[in-house]
Amino acid sequence: MIQWSVSRGGPYLPTPVIYGDYLYCCSNNGILTCYFATTGDVVYKQRLRAKGGTLSFTASPIAGDGHLFLTAEDGRVLVIKAGPEFQLEEVNQLGESILATPAVSRGAMFFRTQNSLIAVGKHLPPKKKSK
Repeated sequence: MIQWSVSRGGPYLPTPVIYGDYLYCCSNNGILTCYFATTGDVVYKQRLRAKGGTLSFTASPIAGDGHLFLTAEDGRVLVIKAGPEFQLEEVNQLGESILATPAVSRGAMFFRTQNSLIAVGKHLPPKKKSK
């Protein structure tokens, strides 16, 4: 049974993410829409911008530790506080074009850029092998 749907304004490539009570959709042209996950009511809609103008998105957003992480095609990673109000907390530049969705493992985020694999996070020792 379909609980709710929208007929316009959905993303073409980035996959939406549910975090807490909210569903977040980022369109290719950088419009972030936050919905109540259970009802589909719009909580906010915000155009994502950074110094230098508008941003484009192919990668899907990821969520964790109370934040959304949105990776723009130009290599900027926007850190947005999760919740009912839009709050851009940080913009980090990785320096290369990114089209792939980041991966998360053992406290680190992995970004596959045009020419590199970049890990961001705490340094963790390798897992010990079982005997």
